[in-house]
Amino acid sequence: MNAKCAIQTAGRVRVPAEGGIWILICGDLLVFSLFFVTLLYYREGNLEVFNASAAQLNQALGALNTVFMLSSSCLWPWQSARRAATRGSGPRCAFALALLCGVGFCNREGVRIRREDPGRDQFHHQ
Repeated sequence: MNAKCAIQTAGRVRVPAEGGIWILICGDLLVFSLFFVTLLYYREGNLEVFNASAAQLNQALGALNTVFMLSSSCLWPWQSARRAATRGSGPRCAFALALLCGVGFCNREGVRIRREDPGRDQFHHQ
């Protein structure tokens, strides 16, 4: 076990966080690994289609979406840990920024969908 990650308490080695969180993290790693392997498998069989599709992607907007998602994913737990350390007091600016990033991502995706199919009615689609 990595000595930097483990905590020595009363002669016992304890891994930080609860065991359930490590199950969740390992499960996420497994699921996303399977998604990636599946993508590579189908890409190999349809290389021309994948390359044509990749040429149509807007990398700047993809980068913006990534910034929105990573920022909100970092801000939310950071603010939660900060509030736990101060016993619930302190500003909630990181929560607001995380929500703003989520709203920005949803808005950006809504704009993208409307541009791709301007006649699409989100609520009464038949």
